[in-house]
Formats: sequence, structure tokens, C-alpha cells
Amino acid sequence: METSEEMELYFKSIDEDLKKCLKVATEARKQGKDPEEKVDIPLAKDMADRVEGLISNAAPQLSNTNMAKRINDLEKKYSSQSWEVALLIA
Repeated sequence: METSEEMELYFKSIDEDLKKCLKVATEARKQGKDPEEKVDIPLAKDMADRVEGLISNAAPQLSNTNMAKRINDLEKKYSSQSWEVALLIA
């Protein structure tokens, strides 16, 4: 689906605002204003990135393993959010 230029600008502004908020949260944590040292929620551009980020929180050895790319490739073959994709990734 193609998006209009107006919609692209809208999404870009949301992304920029999100990055600003993440920067503020990170700085606040560095100053000890939060008991945690880092922001726990990883940024994700799609569902595959979100899955990789969530799984990597529980199993750090799986971060940066191209899992999101594999999920996207499998979704092209089976369909978006297909149960087959979940079983193959598992």
C-alpha cells in the first residue's frame, strides 16, 4: 500500500518525537532519576523487530542474529502473522 506524502511526514514526525523521548529517558536514567540504568523497551520498525527485541530481552544471546529478517522472509512465503512462521522460528 502506498502512502501519501502527508502521511509519510506524519510518521516521520512520530519517529523523531519518539527518538527525542528515548534520549530524554536515557539521560534521566544516567542521572540516577530512575532505578534502572537503561530504557527497557527497544524500538522496533515492525512486528518482526518487536519479536526479536522481546526475545532478546529474555535470551540476550539471540540479539543481532537476523531473526527479524528471517521472520519477514517467512511471512512473505506463508503470510503476515502466520502460525507457521511462529513454529519455524521456535
